[in-house]
Amino acid sequence: MSEMVKRIARVIGCQTWQEMCTTDKAAHPEACARCCYAAQAAIAAMREPTEAMVEACDGMTGDAASPYEHWMRMIDAALK
Repeated sequence: MSEMVKRIARVIGCQTWQEMCTTDKAAHPEACARCCYAAQAAIAAMREPTEAMVEACDGMTGDAASPYEHWMRMIDAALK
C-alpha cells in the first residue's frame, strides 16, 4: 500500500468513522479496509487531470516547472 493511500485512508477514516484508521489495520480491520478501498478509488479518480488542472500549469517554466509545483497547482485547481 502506497504512502498516499495510507494518508487518504487516515483522513477518510477520521471523517467517516470519527476514529483514526491505523496503517497496520489492527485496531479496526473492517473500517480500515473500507478506508483503503475508498482512498484507492479517490486516487484513481484523480489519475486523469481535468482541463482546469492542466490549465493551472500552463506557462510554467524554469524552477516553477518542477513536478512538485505542477502537482500542487493541479491539486489546488481540483479543490476549487
